[in-house]
Amino acid sequence: TVNPVSDTTPPTASITAPLNGAVVIAKSTVTLTATAADNVGVTQVQFFINGSLRSTDLTAPYTASWKVPAAKNKTYQIQAIATDKAGNVGRSAIVNVTAR
Repeated sequence: TVNPVSDTTPPTASITAPLNGAVVIAKSTVTLTATAADNVGVTQVQFFINGSLRSTDLTAPYTASWKVPAAKNKTYQIQAIATDKAGNVGRSAIVNVTAR
């Protein structure tokens, strides 16, 4: 028998907005955007704030709305995690933003 070659290549993901080091306005709504690519196909991109899932987008362009909490001078970590059709996972670099 012939074993099919399985997909073991994880997708790539990158946060495109906001940029690392950006200042966001407390109590405002910010649009998070990410890119993701894979050799077979991306099935979803999840957006995380400080390690907690905030939103999932199934189609490009990958976006999410985030209501910035009221606390000022607080730093938040944003990360996008892409999943491909084989279940492989790719993580973006963490983007740090500060609420003012």
